Amino acid sequence: MNHTHLLRYLIFSAGILLVASGCQRTRVEKTYHPNGKTASEVEYKGSLKHGKAVWYYEDGRKEVEYSYREGELEGTVTRWYFNGNIEFREAYSGNLLHGTSEYFFITGKLSEEKHYREGTLHGLYLLNWENGSAKIRGNYAHGLFDGKWEYFDEKESKVGEASFQQGSGTMTGYHKNGKISRVVPYQNNLKQGKEQVYDESGTLTEELVYEKGELVGKTYAK
Repeated sequence: MNHTHLLRYLIFSAGILLVASGCQRTRVEKTYHPNGKTASEVEYKGSLKHGKAVWYYEDGRKEVEYSYREGELEGTVTRWYFNGNIEFREAYSGNLLHGTSEYFFITGKLSEEKHYREGTLHGLYLLNWENGSAKIRGNYAHGLFDGKWEYFDEKESKVGEASFQQGSGTMTGYHKNGKISRVVPYQNNLKQGKEQVYDESGTLTEELVYEKGELVGKTYAK
């Protein structure tokens, strides 16, 4: 190849590279509220969302913020109440929930905490009353109830407990006087079999029959 042809080849190759890189250039698209303030700012790489995508309330405060990587959610998604407190915060990887997800009451107190592994519940689960005390505390393993679960009223008194293995087990509820209120069998996270209901004296009052979470029968004790 002579020098002229080589020069033409290099120029042609460089042109291809410039076109390719131009197709992948980053940009920010904006929208605006009627009052002129920014409503949204979304970063793109080519035709795909890449980077931050943020929406704003009309007063300029953030409403929700996403993090993207080549069109997929990657990182933290955060949403705020209109008063500025966080409504929820979720972690993503490869467009799937992965890591800790937290949800809050408008007061700022934690409402719910979940842990995910590649889109499936896995790890600690916590649900709170609005006063901040625990309502339900348990654990998931690959999407199924697992281990010890506990249930509380707003005054932090235990009203139920359960023991699960791979989604199957028995939940026992309690009256305020400590006597059993109900016994509920579970299979694959669903009520399965005969649920027994007791009054505060400990007397069986009714039995509810479930099939894969669906109520299929009911009998009353004599």
